[in-house]
Amino acid sequence: MLKEGFVPLKIMSNRLGISIQTAFDWRHKTLCNLKSTGEDFVKITEIDDIWFLYSQKGRQGLKYS
Repeated sequence: MLKEGFVPLKIMSNRLGISIQTAFDWRHKTLCNLKSTGEDFVKITEIDDIWFLYSQKGRQGLKYS
C-alpha cells in the first residue's frame, strides 16, 4: 500500500488470493492502526497464517470425499 498507493480491492484480493471482504477488512485494520505522526513508515509489518480445522463430516450433497 505504501509503495503503490491505494490499489483497488479486487486487484489486491487477486494478488493475495483472498476474498474481497478480507482485503477490505485488512486494509481498514491497517489504516486504523497507523498513527498520523507526519513521519514516513519505515518499519517491518508481518502477517502470519491462521488455520482453522473445519469438518464437513455428515454433510449431504458433497461432490468430493
